[in-house]
Amino acid sequence: MSHFSNLSTQIENINYLQKALENLQVVHKKKATINIGNTHPSDFSNGNLVITDVCEIPISFQCKKDKYVLVVDNQFWKPSFSVELFLEKITQQYARETIIGESEKSGYTLSRPVQTTNESTVINLQKWKLVNDFV
Repeated sequence: MSHFSNLSTQIENINYLQKALENLQVVHKKKATINIGNTHPSDFSNGNLVITDVCEIPISFQCKKDKYVLVVDNQFWKPSFSVELFLEKITQQYARETIIGESEKSGYTLSRPVQTTNESTVINLQKWKLVNDFV
């Protein structure tokens, strides 16, 4: 018998979520039809992501209203790390990608690569304003 858990997140943007998963080298598919345990095939559409390489059966991010939830069957979670730690790492990378992406939309550029030390992340951004002194 399956025991699905829906873990709430603050994740809203699927593009930043995909970048976060890529940063963590988590293999994922967008809009996939899969079997979960002994259930009927499930169609994860509407911008959902399916992760197939973390545990015995696929897990997914599904859009619920304006946020994504992580859907996991706890019975089949076998990695040596907890689901909560997995989600924490994804959330940290998602925050990084959101800050960089939204800053770039406002004209900022990443001045140095992101540095991670002691579980913290430093992001250096800069914005140049060109002044035309030639009149």
